[in-house]
Amino acid sequence: MQVMIEGQSHFQPFGLSYWGFEHLNKGVGSMTAPYDYHIGVDYHKSYSHLVVQDSSGKALRSGRVKNDRQSLGGFLERYRDNSHAVVEATRNWMVIYDWLDDICDDVVLAHPLKVKAIADAKIKTDKIDATVLAHLLRADLVPEAWAPNDKARKLRVALRERMFYVRLRTMTKNRIVTVFDRYPEQTAQLKTLGDLFGKAGRVQLAQVKVSEIDRIQIDRGLEFIDDINARIKQSEATIRTMTKANGNVKLLKTIPGIGEFFARLIDAEIDDIARFRNPKKLAAYAGLVPSTYSSGGKTFHGKIIKQGNKWLRWAFVEAVTPAITSDAQLRAQLRRDKLLAFFAGQPACIVAMEACSSAHYWAREIGKFGHTVRLIAPAYVKPFVKRQKNDAADAEAICEAAQRPTMRFVSVKSEEEQASAAVFRARDLLVRQRTQTINALRGHLAEYGLIVAQGPTHVTRLVLHVEDSRSKLPEATRMALAILVDTLKSLDQRIQKLDVEIARRAREDEDARRLATIPGVGPITATALIALAPGAAGFKRGRDFAAWLGLTPLQRSTGGKQKLGETSKMGERTLRRLLIIGASAVVLQARRRGTPEGSWLGRMLARKPPMLVTVALANKMARIVWALMAKGGVYKAPAVAA
Repeated sequence: MQVMIEGQSHFQPFGLSYWGFEHLNKGVGSMTAPYDYHIGVDYHKSYSHLVVQDSSGKALRSGRVKNDRQSLGGFLERYRDNSHAVVEATRNWMVIYDWLDDICDDVVLAHPLKVKAIADAKIKTDKIDATVLAHLLRADLVPEAWAPNDKARKLRVALRERMFYVRLRTMTKNRIVTVFDRYPEQTAQLKTLGDLFGKAGRVQLAQVKVSEIDRIQIDRGLEFIDDINARIKQSEATIRTMTKANGNVKLLKTIPGIGEFFARLIDAEIDDIARFRNPKKLAAYAGLVPSTYSSGGKTFHGKIIKQGNKWLRWAFVEAVTPAITSDAQLRAQLRRDKLLAFFAGQPACIVAMEACSSAHYWAREIGKFGHTVRLIAPAYVKPFVKRQKNDAADAEAICEAAQRPTMRFVSVKSEEEQASAAVFRARDLLVRQRTQTINALRGHLAEYGLIVAQGPTHVTRLVLHVEDSRSKLPEATRMALAILVDTLKSLDQRIQKLDVEIARRAREDEDARRLATIPGVGPITATALIALAPGAAGFKRGRDFAAWLGLTPLQRSTGGKQKLGETSKMGERTLRRLLIIGASAVVLQARRRGTPEGSWLGRMLARKPPMLVTVALANKMARIVWALMAKGGVYKAPAVAA
């Protein structure tokens, strides 16, 4: 069996048999170049454990060595000629790497995570780790990490110093902001400043009245920030001197979003671009590619791996925001306060937006400038988003969706329609809060053995248990539940007030009065249909309106075969819920009092489950609603077939 081992190796691994770790332990001969000695080094802070093997895999020497050049050279004195060594890229690996480079003919830098993945042992000791490294080195199976040259190392040290100072400055600023957060009333004006630690911001900081100890902390923090700023400038001067003649920095700065610092950081972390065969390898090295799982001929991709060079990944991610704001193709980002001024200066055009929060307001305002505004449901925009989701990709997807000839648009609501919707939404919120309060009362009383049946008709018994001084409730519990009772009464009053307003609107609106003639449709449902549903002209027939409400079966048709499933529930859930509640009331009444002989509802109840009949009746009610809104008139009960 031939296995291709992909990685960075001194010798081409193609065609080499994979002997396996168990064979290496049996003393099989070396598969690499004819080195006489193979040295595995497990490096620690104050000492290292070394294992020296010959070409057959026999351990010639093993032991712990103090981390200094003299001790290391003395331990390897007999194995200097024709030898190579391997050490993992752990903390401060450069020190021992350089020492080994002076002693041995070649040094390999190993990737710690990949070494663990290849040869993970149940028992872990320094000797075992060094032995594993020596075995892998002898078999030319070491997963190598990149060892930058001396110049790149020094530049990385300078860049790390600058990043450390920046983190320290950010931490200090956050501590000062935390101090001011203790004085919210006095520091409200500071939030309007762009840079709290600039010249204007510091003048304001000095005028805010704080306690003596807090003022000491603030002043010391500001002095520390000034000192850090001076050190950052010194560090940047050193970095500029080290990269003055670097042509790669100038090339990297031509990329949108990459400035002086990021250009130098990226160049230092990449070091030699020739070590990457293609751009994908560089992206993988930075940890900017999705995880991959392939099995059985199927490939699945997951989240970003985040296992590469963290500094390179951070530089690319941080460069995205300035790239969007500086690139000419991505520049059209407008603040909310500048949006109307922008459209006021544009010739009449089609403006497409997602039908999200406040979209109707912006559509009305933009329409005043002569533009045609089209609102698109977010669910219809999502299929046009390419790969990653961001603001620019969303805007492009909205533009593409708006140009589709079969796209369905959301009608722009007037202020009066939104006012009606606000009344209904407010009532809906209060009803949910009342339900939560009732459930809380029932649950707390049940903890003391006071069980009350469910349903709104039994709420008064809940209140009586709380208000009755003879009930077996601890006083602390009674006090807490009394607050819930007061909340419940307050919610009832507010809901009743909104019910009066909804009833008034239903009486004054002609369409609402006609819809209320449908069995199962009351003032609340009629008002909600007028406020939340688009105009009947937007649907060709009643079936389309029922589908918009999510009251039609879910289709999974293919190959010319029609397959219908359960109710889709993909439409306007609020109106769907109200119609189903109304239909359930009609079905309940029909089951109790009976139906005219031969009626549709009677035939359905005779052969179908009640819940299925309820949904079917809600679908039928939706079609009747569309017919009344599109053609006028009032509901008339159909004649029963003889």
